[in-house]
Amino acid sequence: MGTALQKVNLRNLKLVEVGILVQVERHNGRFVTANQIGGDQRTTALIESHIGGLVQKGYLEERNGGFRLSSF
Repeated sequence: MGTALQKVNLRNLKLVEVGILVQVERHNGRFVTANQIGGDQRTTALIESHIGGLVQKGYLEERNGGFRLSSF
């Protein structure tokens, strides 16, 4: 049995978006903030600039400022 990301078509995503999804998946279904994923200010800003698009595309769900992979 594979990970949740193995069930998703990642072909139309940018490399940074795929990286964000991988980092979110590492938290095993818990909601995480962009700061928890990025760690430093520059990386967090980059994540924040892309994470909204991943929510709109349905890859992530958001609750109280945290994000986790959507159920596929």
